[in-house]
Amino acid sequence: MKESLRVSVFGTLAVALTLVTGNASAEGVTVDGRPFHLHVPTGYANRPVPLVILLHGYSVNSTTQDKYFGLGERADGTYLADDRTFLYAYPDGTRDPTGNQFWRASNACCQFFGGLPPIDDVTYIAHIIEEVSRSHAVDPTRIYLVGHSNGAFMSHRVACDNPKIAAIVSLAGHVPQAGAGVIQACAANNVSVLQIHGDADQISPYSKIHQHDVALPWPPWPGATDSSGRSSDYTAVRPPPPAGPVLRVSFPSVFPTAMDTVQSWASRDGCRSPLANYGEIDIDRTLPGSETTRARFGGCPTGIDVELWTIKNGPHIPNLDQHTFGDTIYTWLYAHPKRPGPAPFAAGVISPTPPATLPAVLPPPAPLKGGK
Repeated sequence: MKESLRVSVFGTLAVALTLVTGNASAEGVTVDGRPFHLHVPTGYANRPVPLVILLHGYSVNSTTQDKYFGLGERADGTYLADDRTFLYAYPDGTRDPTGNQFWRASNACCQFFGGLPPIDDVTYIAHIIEEVSRSHAVDPTRIYLVGHSNGAFMSHRVACDNPKIAAIVSLAGHVPQAGAGVIQACAANNVSVLQIHGDADQISPYSKIHQHDVALPWPPWPGATDSSGRSSDYTAVRPPPPAGPVLRVSFPSVFPTAMDTVQSWASRDGCRSPLANYGEIDIDRTLPGSETTRARFGGCPTGIDVELWTIKNGPHIPNLDQHTFGDTIYTWLYAHPKRPGPAPFAAGVISPTPPATLPAVLPPPAPLKGGK
């Protein structure tokens, strides 16, 4: 069936996607009481192959995100995972009081509401890796994460906390924060990072930090609070649709910029030279020409890359070509297996100060509406 999905918040797709109700080649697997999809490639033959885990954006689900990135079934019924022979897992986040699915990547994103205990998604994703590795032959040097928006935040977070991750691709995400605007620094673990970001992104800002006003379809209840315990600040912004009121909520959290994100990884990975452009590529189907500039840090350890691909005039949700985007990012991932690290990994380590190239504290957010 065809459904047009309309933009609302982090990661909701602004393109018409063809959704499928079933996938006979995908296995339903449950870990920690939470199911996820696992596609086993046709050429698997019980030999070690890469594992790719896709993490959806806030308010999206795994199958919709899969269609957007083009990592799963194509329009012609073929699968990228079959063509390139990799195990492919795509799980779902937890539902919040609005009914939207989220990943708790940091205090800033994206468990926005109270009523649930803090969700430990780092452990959940670690258990997915363990379960797939137990039941299938996974190449331990090629475990990869791919995410969009909230899922990209989560990809950065897991890469910080799980030493098994070889490389990540982040579309419109940021490195996690330790709180109060301080960037979380993780132990050296030699992760290759591809950050893809539109410079016109108004939800996960590319180059500036601002307060976010996000429209959420949520019928509030008396005494509702957000995840920090404050009384929620809600005002109606347009007449309610048949499904219920659409409200606007102000989130006072701030995010690092795209440059801060890649700079922090370059510092952790030991890259010694600044970003340098090395070519253009066409990612967005609606923007003219090869609108995306590719840049990478120099002087990184052998086999490690930290790159920033900037989509000129690109929004939070680029109009990706589902026939080529998945193959492009998988090709990049496959070129970056896990390399031995210069120092032992310590999970959960947060440096008392961020890398020297980053501000210790990001600018404070603007006051909430109504002076709250």
